[in-house]
Amino acid sequence: MHKSYIDIGLDDLQIPASDLAESTALAWKRGKYPIVLLSGNMGSGKTTLVSRFVQELYKELSSHKNGPKLWVNSPTYTLMNEYPLPEVQSEAGEKLSIFHFDLYRLSGEAETEDLGFEEYWGRRGICIVEWWDRAPKAFSNMRCSASVSIYENGAEESRNLNVEWFGSDWMSYDSELASILNRAKKEIG
Repeated sequence: MHKSYIDIGLDDLQIPASDLAESTALAWKRGKYPIVLLSGNMGSGKTTLVSRFVQELYKELSSHKNGPKLWVNSPTYTLMNEYPLPEVQSEAGEKLSIFHFDLYRLSGEAETEDLGFEEYWGRRGICIVEWWDRAPKAFSNMRCSASVSIYENGAEESRNLNVEWFGSDWMSYDSELASILNRAKKEIG
């Protein structure tokens, strides 16, 4: 499944963040471990999108719609940030943690193996990976992924986003995912 967002400003990133959060929450509540892969130039809005996504995800999964303001920042130097949300649980009772990775400083596949990141990806909580294209083989067989590509469209304050949900686990949610994306389309205009 695929959706494009055209001429989105930083203030409008809430729209794709909400769609992504609703679809990711759907999978996580049912025991899947979704992974969101982000690509785009430096400064294109990846971390801003992640911040909005995490806030929307909390609203989607928690009974407390006005929950804690989580400080979401780029893990460029730490390589991974964890945002624990212990009050949010899956149907199986698993407490949610969101793992935010930034692979910008890595030189390739071998480093991700050395750091043990694959122990998280598709196996724990919800993972978000910026600069995933530094280690593409690590993500080639993910069963529940969403790829977000952010493209600047010439205007400084505007960008285009393409989101693609792929992997075998999404097939069982096709009709629900289509409903989420069609509803969002109507809300936008």
